[in-house]
Amino acid sequence: MSTSKKLKVNSDDVKLQTIRAGFIGCGTIAFSIASGLANPDHKTYLTENGLSISSISVTRRSEPKSSMLKEKYANVVTVYEDAEDVLKNSDVVFLCVLPQHVDSMLSELKEKGAWRKDEHTLVSLVSTSKVDDLVQKTHLPSASVFKIDLSPSNCKTPRMCPPSTTCFQIGASIFEANA
Repeated sequence: MSTSKKLKVNSDDVKLQTIRAGFIGCGTIAFSIASGLANPDHKTYLTENGLSISSISVTRRSEPKSSMLKEKYANVVTVYEDAEDVLKNSDVVFLCVLPQHVDSMLSELKEKGAWRKDEHTLVSLVSTSKVDDLVQKTHLPSASVFKIDLSPSNCKTPRMCPPSTTCFQIGASIFEANA
């Protein structure tokens, strides 16, 4: 899925998991998460949690937000015209589209053969998505598909289904760093 590199942190060698993050959809939620991952002030926090963000790919959806991300974090953010290009340049893909766009988006990507079963992790932030449906629509292994539930009852402590070390670390980094 990703590569590792050694960094000096507090004079100890730490092996970091390098993540190429991608966002399909660039509304308020995607903008907030991508900003948190790209923000240089959060690099120490990510490093302490064993992560390094090498790139962030976003779709052009919501042009003002994607342009603002690119402008503010030009060294790490790339804006693509379509979701297929985001997948080509990402390991961890955040699905952040409106519920009514999920089926057509995932069908199109599946038809194009854009999902890499051994390399992609999908994290859905779509309120109505279900892990089993996402697995079926992407053909990704169930161990590589997650949902973060941001419903009001879970906003203080987002729920991830099922929990995994990589996605949990990313989720924890995102939400704790932006608290």
